[in-house]
Amino acid sequence: MPLAITEDHRALADVAKVMVAGRGGTECARRILLDAPAGGRWWLDDALWKEIISTGWLGLHIEERFGGQGYGLPELTIVLEQLGRAAIGGPFLPTVAASSVIAEAGTEEQRERWCRAWCPAT
Repeated sequence: MPLAITEDHRALADVAKVMVAGRGGTECARRILLDAPAGGRWWLDDALWKEIISTGWLGLHIEERFGGQGYGLPELTIVLEQLGRAAIGGPFLPTVAASSVIAEAGTEEQRERWCRAWCPAT
């Protein structure tokens, strides 16, 4: 299946870009990394992480029946690209990678338990 960039994809990329830029973009990521106390959380500011969660992006690729938004990996890739452009670190990538595997290969019980956990809006 070819990955086509649609108008919806462009709109999603714009939303992600604006959100990251509104939090200081690359400069903020550098500041967090360089100014973090030893042993502290260096990877992300709490406000941005809360905003990422509130957008539902953790469940962007998860089926609606498990509390996700029901899109797919192309949409998830668009968000990841924008976070990567600004060097935003944190638990987003490992979280969505794990949920992707569970959503695709997990048992029905695992999907119900874990995919819903990553979709806090439900």
